[in-house]
Amino acid sequence: MQRETRIRRGRKRTTEFLIASGTLSATPITEEYEVRIEYRERENPKVFVDRPALARRVEAPDVPIPHMYEANTPGAERPCIFLPGTDWDSTMAIARTILPWFRCWLLDYEVWRATGVWSGGGATHSGPKAEATSP
Repeated sequence: MQRETRIRRGRKRTTEFLIASGTLSATPITEEYEVRIEYRERENPKVFVDRPALARRVEAPDVPIPHMYEANTPGAERPCIFLPGTDWDSTMAIARTILPWFRCWLLDYEVWRATGVWSGGGATHSGPKAEATSP
């Protein structure tokens, strides 16, 4: 994350959590986003784009943004940057996995907004996608 990064760590009952927020861009010349990463013990990290709001393509406003949770609910979408239960587990460092994957997702999003083609690969999303928890 670039510039200011705010990290809040805490404990709710018996679960530890970490919330990190700051600015992130895919490359030095692309849009800068205010983002947040939330991690709770025994769960997969969740990533959010707080500002600017992610937007569907002007040319196809009824087509959801690819690789999102809640893709059919404008304003509630949240990037899907890895396949839960497969790509990430709690032994992996968020800074070495989630953060670079988030940057890649942002670049894929910007290319998709410009071209209508999702070049990032990944699993096909069909309907609501349940999130798995990590072991």
